[in-house]
Amino acid sequence: MPRHSATFILVKDAAGFEIVDDYYLVIYPNTNVRVPIGKNLSPELQAICAKVIEMPSAERLEMLQNATNAWDGEMKQETKHANMKPIENGKIVPYSGWACEEAGCGLTENLWLNLIDGAIRCGRSQFISEGQKSKGNNHMKQYYDATGFPLVVKLGTIENETADVYSYDEDDAVIDPNLRSHLAHFGLDVDRLHKTEKSTLELELDMNQKCVTTKAAKA
Repeated sequence: MPRHSATFILVKDAAGFEIVDDYYLVIYPNTNVRVPIGKNLSPELQAICAKVIEMPSAERLEMLQNATNAWDGEMKQETKHANMKPIENGKIVPYSGWACEEAGCGLTENLWLNLIDGAIRCGRSQFISEGQKSKGNNHMKQYYDATGFPLVVKLGTIENETADVYSYDEDDAVIDPNLRSHLAHFGLDVDRLHKTEKSTLELELDMNQKCVTTKAAKA
């Protein structure tokens, strides 16, 4: 089921999305004949097509491996804060049991660790499927606004010295080549951390895929 163009989501409002790509079924060798995936196919064939659509594509795997931005195709850049020194405040972060430290919040998912002082706050809420959003009160952004500490990493995405790292003043996802030492400052050994949550890029790709699958099912 080849695609003839890149897949994107255009956000129209908080409740809906406009899909600007389609999937088609082709029968080799007549690859120039495209059959839209919809009700004109048998239920069995529709189910097979849906399975193929849901599988990670080579494009998705390449994006994740190369840390490519899902929307503009640009590679993540090394943060300008790579050589920054964390604050000597004696804070030790545990390996589990994390919660947003903002008073009255207490969220235990979508949590970000500030690599300057070790503060833990929740991230922003984002769409994970049509009409459904992840939990988040944007407390880390508010913390950055109050402190000016820009470099954060998403807890649960750290594994093999890779992670979802964001720089607020660079306004972008970035690569922290010194992530190991930055985490060690707060008592975290990278080799003991394992991925338990999806990165922001993975959530964006999942959202994109779900919307395309929904459109195919409704066709």
